Amino acid sequence: MAPKLLCALALAAVSLRAQAPVLFFSDITSGPNTGGENGNGAYVSIYGKYFGASQGTSAVTVGGGSMVNCKVWGAPWLWYEKIACQLGPGAATGDLVVTVNGLPSNPLFFTVAPGNIYFVSTAGSDSNPGSFASPWATLLNARNVMQPGDISYAMNGVSQSSDDGTGWDSALLLSGGGQGNWCSASGLPRAMVAYPGATVTIGNPTGGLPDFGLRTSDCQGNYVFAGIGFRGQAPAQAGSGANYRFVASDITCPYTQGAGGGACFETSQASYIYFYGNHVYSAGTVDASALFQGVYFSTDSNDVDMGWNLVENVNGCRGVQVHSSPLGSGGPSDPTGHDQYSISIHDNTIHDTQCDGIIVDTVDPSQGPISLYNNVVYNAGEGPANPENSGGWNCINIPGSTENGPNGSGTVEIFNNTLFACGTFTNPPYTSDNNGIAENGNETEGAPAIYVHTRNNLIYSVATALYPSGVPYFVIWNPVTGELCANTDICPWLYGTNNLLYGGGPPATNLTEIVGSINANPLLASTSLPDLHLTSASPAAQAGSIVGDIAVYGMDNTGRDHDGFPRPAIPAIGAYEIPNSAVVALVTRLATAGQIEPFAPDAIVSIYGANLAAGTAQATLPLGTTLDGAAVTLTDSAGVSHAAPLFYVSPTQINCEIPDGTATGAATITVANTNGSSQTGTIQIGVISPGLFELNAAGLAAAWALPVISGVEQNLQAVYQVNSSNVVPLPISLGPPGEQVYLELYGTGIRNAKKVSVTVGGVNVPVLYSLAAPGFAGEDQVNIGPLPQSLAGQGTVDILLTADGQAANAVNVTIQ
Repeated sequence: MAPKLLCALALAAVSLRAQAPVLFFSDITSGPNTGGENGNGAYVSIYGKYFGASQGTSAVTVGGGSMVNCKVWGAPWLWYEKIACQLGPGAATGDLVVTVNGLPSNPLFFTVAPGNIYFVSTAGSDSNPGSFASPWATLLNARNVMQPGDISYAMNGVSQSSDDGTGWDSALLLSGGGQGNWCSASGLPRAMVAYPGATVTIGNPTGGLPDFGLRTSDCQGNYVFAGIGFRGQAPAQAGSGANYRFVASDITCPYTQGAGGGACFETSQASYIYFYGNHVYSAGTVDASALFQGVYFSTDSNDVDMGWNLVENVNGCRGVQVHSSPLGSGGPSDPTGHDQYSISIHDNTIHDTQCDGIIVDTVDPSQGPISLYNNVVYNAGEGPANPENSGGWNCINIPGSTENGPNGSGTVEIFNNTLFACGTFTNPPYTSDNNGIAENGNETEGAPAIYVHTRNNLIYSVATALYPSGVPYFVIWNPVTGELCANTDICPWLYGTNNLLYGGGPPATNLTEIVGSINANPLLASTSLPDLHLTSASPAAQAGSIVGDIAVYGMDNTGRDHDGFPRPAIPAIGAYEIPNSAVVALVTRLATAGQIEPFAPDAIVSIYGANLAAGTAQATLPLGTTLDGAAVTLTDSAGVSHAAPLFYVSPTQINCEIPDGTATGAATITVANTNGSSQTGTIQIGVISPGLFELNAAGLAAAWALPVISGVEQNLQAVYQVNSSNVVPLPISLGPPGEQVYLELYGTGIRNAKKVSVTVGGVNVPVLYSLAAPGFAGEDQVNIGPLPQSLAGQGTVDILLTADGQAANAVNVTIQ
């Protein structure tokens, strides 16, 4: 089996050209291009960066047609900007694109569709037709009249703060039959939107009745709320239905004690929730219950995309919580409270929370991806104690428990987050829950485990009276024993690579599976403000692992940072890239999953940079030391130069083998091009550098399965199949009890190890062979088995290899 060659093109720099505008999201995604004000159709608010302070010659198009009447251009919103224009008659279904200084943005898809446009004004009357010239007076009338596809724009000062009279203790109830025909499961969404620049309120801002601002009952969903100020004890709750879009709203509830639970914003038994660009703040009284959160995606809320929000100053407990509890007695007869799935929490700023910044519990990634990335979290877990003396004090907490129904399995992906001053509460009611990232191992004994994969996270710890050397970076709990994992334990439930860990001393605690960490001052702009951007000399630059094409739910922003800057193939560690960097440097990674140095002799590495070769070429065996005019030379610590055998060359990437006999220690690597130019960099050479090859971005192992029946070896079986040009797992059958199944794994940098151990699905499996793969340069082969029958039916299981105490990247196979 030939090793997988990394195919990402990696420029290790951001160029100095002008920055094109970047679009994050829009408030509505469909609407009419006629009617409304001056017959120009719906207003669309667009949120992103690099729009400029005024429109000038900049333009917005939809489906190639120009938008018109831009009332807002480049106005600040949170840490980015917004535009608000009308569609105009030239708009057509297709890509929405903003062009500034001749540079087009990334597209957002928009549907031009029929519908009525209404207006609500403090000077209007509900007996009016609801036009711009003759608006309605109340949002309740808008709710009652609107049909699918209709949009109501509320003018400045419009407020619905009193009880709407439905008997549901709410200012505005949505119902799809029980109280009124105000929701629908099909067709285009209805939308309530603040007119550009208007202040609009739903709910009682004084803390008095009604308790709820927005509430749903028997609502099928299909609704958009944008630019609204939600108020009340429980300002906004979507309790049923699907397809809710909350955008750029102002949500606060400073009077809420939350003794019965809840949040400033909460969903329950709702799906397809898009929560973009909202400001949630001053949540809860100083003595609020631990059951109260800032944002809460609760019972059976699936398909959630939360991005570009600011959540701050949360009392009670967590800034953002994902948790599912049964609404009845639990058990098979209760259809509620099952593990949640398809959830993405990204590009948010979350700070000053009493308990965890983000907690994601009761989830099942095997049913849909769970990802947390590009978030900036600071001053999370500050305390003090809440009335229940409960909670955790981490920036990110993944307990992995199940309240009802089947236990979840799979991996939570946590990458490119910046976490600062986590867990500073100095008097917690129990220990070992003040951390940067926690895997709390709450699965029931024998259940499939939730794994946590951490890459490219920047954790800046601070000293406290409880932790005078700095709050721990990670904690791992063993879900089988229920005990805290000791420093030397192999605890595979939390694993990862290329994290920057600073402030709590060298990374030592629970880090047997956390490899390739950088322990250096990240050189942030300011820790006192704080401003957690990287400065130009930060060691986090160009130091991340290659994330690749990873599955996320909803809006995929994995290719950009928190500010919208594009990420190179080798990203910075943390939520931010360094903009306008002129540095172009050679970056070397192990050619499996991008692990960093040291590299072993005979290991296969990938070198990234610019102008490395004149063209692209793939070698054949036996390997040569020049390919398409490119050559790589290593000069080792003894001053001896070695020509590296080459597998592949391109202008931005070269794959080569560390020459046999290269001495350990610092080495200089030189890449020479056919045009006469050369570039140099430094790397460290060690004895081993274990890595396992992957067949896809999800970490599918490059492996073969070998069944043995009655002592007779059968034909090798693939662990993969090709489905619509994608490489996906081919489940392995462990067969009847009399059959044994072995695995042949392929990697690099392993052959010189004195001791190799492997776990599959958390179970130790014997290692039978661990040497060079016959006939393949630089490739190592590790044979393991037999696989225990206890793994049957487990689905996707992680394979973790450790060589002389160094962990390789985690790979996986699927077992039926």
